[in-house]
Amino acid sequence: MTDLAIQALGVQKSYRGDGVVTPVLRGLDLCVPAGKFVAIMGPSGCGKSTLLHILGLMMKPDAGQVTLVGKAIHDLSAGQQTMIRRKVVGFVFQRFNLLSSISALANVKLAARLRGVDTRTTPAEMLELVGLTGQARRRPGQLSIGEQQRVAIARAMIGRPPLLLADEPTGNLDSDNSHRILDLIRRLHDQFGQTTVMITHSQSAADVADVVHQMKDGLLAK
Repeated sequence: MTDLAIQALGVQKSYRGDGVVTPVLRGLDLCVPAGKFVAIMGPSGCGKSTLLHILGLMMKPDAGQVTLVGKAIHDLSAGQQTMIRRKVVGFVFQRFNLLSSISALANVKLAARLRGVDTRTTPAEMLELVGLTGQARRRPGQLSIGEQQRVAIARAMIGRPPLLLADEPTGNLDSDNSHRILDLIRRLHDQFGQTTVMITHSQSAADVADVVHQMKDGLLAK
């Protein structure tokens, strides 16, 4: 049997506010073989981002079981989950989430320190891989939006985590930058061999993946 990098079984999540319970994930199942590039497509509000935040250990499900690279994470303490998130998961956000007060290189170095990666050379090498050697000393506000997303990808991939999760990575980019970012994510996936899960509403973005799942109303289409 193929090794699974991600196994999510019966995952449920609801949001509560003003006395109203809104189900978002309704017993979702997802299995991703190690080394695959998977895209999850669906309209806004279908639960894509909620699922990715659960897989990225930034949110707990209400019910269900989640296993990442062989580690069952649903019953772990918050501290244990933090350690796994740092070592196992690289996360690319739609809005980049870079620290604006420090340079591109410092943003990547911070992630490297959290993962126990050599900060003397590796962050600079990672910026070189994403084509930003000449921009390393610039702060995010001095970079284009496409360059900011490249920094975010370098930060996510520092230390080569076995899982890369990308939340609408081209959602804030124009067509030209979108193509470049998708090509970069695909190239790094092929080079490093990690498992990649990307959520998107764009068919052209999903086309770079090995497998595409459709999501609707908190479930993956059968």
